Amino acid sequence: MFSIGFESGKIQVMDTKNMLNLRVFNNHLKRINALEYANINELYSAGDDKIIRQFDVVANSVIHSFPNAHKDYIKCLGYLGNNHLVSGGYDNHLKI
Repeated sequence: MFSIGFESGKIQVMDTKNMLNLRVFNNHLKRINALEYANINELYSAGDDKIIRQFDVVANSVIHSFPNAHKDYIKCLGYLGNNHLVSGGYDNHLKI
């Protein structure tokens, strides 16, 4: 699986083997800057709307949203395991 974030806030999940569009999420209002898979069914996203979202790809739904995760644009996101994320933004903070 492969995911693409767009300036519009849309996230497209694709099957690269068969070149199929599997899902489209339209839950962000601004540009997506970071996408990270925790596992094949769980996707995290972050961007210019300062929100981190957790998606269930199979169920095609948002599991959780973390509003105002940063005070400025979120530019990077990483999954550390054991339900821990690390994020960095233009607010000069790194958060776990």
